[in-house]
Amino acid sequence: MSKEIDYKDQLYTCNKCGYCLSNCPIYKQTLDETYTARGMLTMAEAAQAGKIDYSPALNERLSTCINCLACADDCPSGLRPFNLIQQTKEKLIEEQGMDIPKRMFCRTIVKNQWLLGKALKWGKTFGQIEGNVPSGAKKNFFRLFDEFLEVEKPKANIGFFVGCAINLWYPQIGVATVKLLTDAGYQVSIPKAQKCCGTPVQTLGDVEAARNLMLDNIKAFSKVDAIVTACASCGLMLKKESARLGIPESFRKKVFDITEFIVDNDIKVQASLKKGRSGKNVKLTYHDPCHLNRGQGISSQPRELIDGIKGSQLVEVENAQECCGGGGTFRLFNQDLALKIAASKIEAVEESAASMLVTSCPGCIMQFDDVFQQRGKGLDVRHVVELLAL
Repeated sequence: MSKEIDYKDQLYTCNKCGYCLSNCPIYKQTLDETYTARGMLTMAEAAQAGKIDYSPALNERLSTCINCLACADDCPSGLRPFNLIQQTKEKLIEEQGMDIPKRMFCRTIVKNQWLLGKALKWGKTFGQIEGNVPSGAKKNFFRLFDEFLEVEKPKANIGFFVGCAINLWYPQIGVATVKLLTDAGYQVSIPKAQKCCGTPVQTLGDVEAARNLMLDNIKAFSKVDAIVTACASCGLMLKKESARLGIPESFRKKVFDITEFIVDNDIKVQASLKKGRSGKNVKLTYHDPCHLNRGQGISSQPRELIDGIKGSQLVEVENAQECCGGGGTFRLFNQDLALKIAASKIEAVEESAASMLVTSCPGCIMQFDDVFQQRGKGLDVRHVVELLAL
């Protein structure tokens, strides 16, 4: 009951000031307030009061939240509107249940990453998914390493939380992460029993499935000293969002983004880029993933590491901290909006004359790769760790 009261109280705490409109990437493209935090919370409040139904139409509108977290930036009431939107999705499941495709995804497909990759490909083939899904890696990450990578006189035993995207599509990011950790003297554990972090299913409103995935992960990483991830969305879930699932702080406080871990532990990285034909440093620009910057407060660490790469020059763009339009699964079901949101970001990158776009989230990389491909551009998009491990 206290949880229900807290939810209602927070809904009514929203004073409908509209500050969130200026930050919402969806509103900037649609100018439709039902896509904004204020609009969605107004509908949630009406459903809570019984004025409208917890209907499929309401669920469809709430599903257009891109989960960029920007709505909380200037909220004078101190709310985290995206969490209230999430809780409303959960209430929709309580009232409506889940349709068969959603139940299969949340309760079966996500538990098996191989099946997840196939399901996304099938969804694209049969028109259920709008956005492009990249071809899977020839070998997924878990097939590349044993569960334990020992080093002489290890500083600590670090668990590597791989995540679905790195395992299925970007194993090179995982390889780079492991190299950085072992080169620094850490033993690395890569439990094969680890599961999806639960972000996709929690986003759909299935808290039970998300909690079960997290409990499996707690068990899988029970013997490590710390947990490192190279995925911003996984890190946000493991560190913070899992608190709503009842995941203990003793687990959450052991989780670090790889860039955070390197900087906090003063790990010395010797990396360099080959200079261009003119002999000048390679121009790089950095994109802040929403779930790393807003979600975890990590923005300076990746830049500090990039600045330390010999032969590189970091060129900042004004909208580096704006959403790229990916939003995890958002781009798969809202391709037109995702491309429109990305447009201003891409234009700024092109104007910067940078020859490489660097970020810290495989989800953002997937979005940028897709957008550049559709625009006929060949700009190189890399994760920070890929450059650090050179």
